[in-house]
Amino acid sequence: MNKNKWGICLLLSLAVLTAGCGEQAKKEPVQQTESVESSEVSVETTLETAGTGTESAETAESVETVERAETEAESKTDTGETLAKRLCGKYSCPRDGEEYLILDLFEFGNNLYGYMGEAFGDEGELMAYSFWAVEFFPEEATALTSTVADECTVYAMSFSIMSNLSKYQAAPQECRIKLVPEGIELSGPFISAGEDPVLFSSDDRVEDPFPYVDSIIEGAGEAPAKLTGLWKERVGDAPIYLEFDGKGKLRIWRETPGTEVLYACGCYYGIEKEGFGTRFNSLGNGTMPEELGALCGYRGNNGLEIVVSYADMSFWETGERYTFDRVDPSQIPIVTLGEVMEALGEDHVYDMYAE
Repeated sequence: MNKNKWGICLLLSLAVLTAGCGEQAKKEPVQQTESVESSEVSVETTLETAGTGTESAETAESVETVERAETEAESKTDTGETLAKRLCGKYSCPRDGEEYLILDLFEFGNNLYGYMGEAFGDEGELMAYSFWAVEFFPEEATALTSTVADECTVYAMSFSIMSNLSKYQAAPQECRIKLVPEGIELSGPFISAGEDPVLFSSDDRVEDPFPYVDSIIEGAGEAPAKLTGLWKERVGDAPIYLEFDGKGKLRIWRETPGTEVLYACGCYYGIEKEGFGTRFNSLGNGTMPEELGALCGYRGNNGLEIVVSYADMSFWETGERYTFDRVDPSQIPIVTLGEVMEALGEDHVYDMYAE
């Protein structure tokens, strides 16, 4: 037993010594391992650094994309004013020689209209020697009522007292209209055979298609509060709208799908409790003055009755009584292309001289 104990002790001692030598022998390899690991770390760091360059480029591009999107979003902020109203104004486009194509855009209840013409350029007013009226119909009413968008597609229909018996001259033609800092851009078959947009620059020299708005007429006076505002004819499928602005300006409007718009603008005068007179001209008829005189009475604050004393307008007859209700501008209907085409029909003949 004692010999066995000594043998076991000897073996244990040898094991301890061997283990110690092994640990000592492993010191240098451990250092080599650390060196290899350091080298791997260096390689990984290098790779990470290289990757950072790519990621930086991608990040920069991403930031640029976001910034561009934010810029576009800012340009699409709510203006608080409809596109139809923002498009209104006078514009011109130079043509061959000293000629210009002129355009005056205006609206009624966000229905968009234009007075166009060909004029010679000079330092003064650009007066059209040839003119026509244009109605711009959207496919959807919201295209012109947007307070965010700066452009939309409309379809133009032209007419003029100068040709085609004052009727539409052709089927609707597509027109892309866009607000730009310089004015507006028009593109599409209506304005050009090519695809490039045509710039119409803002130009105050363009003549006023409604010269009687600021007429000073003897006997003019301020309108009573009861008369100012927007009025809609009470009966009929194609009601007339009257708008008295309280400062002597009168607008008359009737838009019946399939029929050229009635858009007249001028002044009213001789305001008395029992009546008024007007002088104006109609879109598409040039500057030929038209007049209307009427006696009027009120039914509270929201009813107006007019008895025509004299009129140049064929749709009102002398001695007849017409009743109107006060309405809000938001109640003015926006006429769309679909309504117009439905009324005209597929077989509509645009050439009034065809037969």
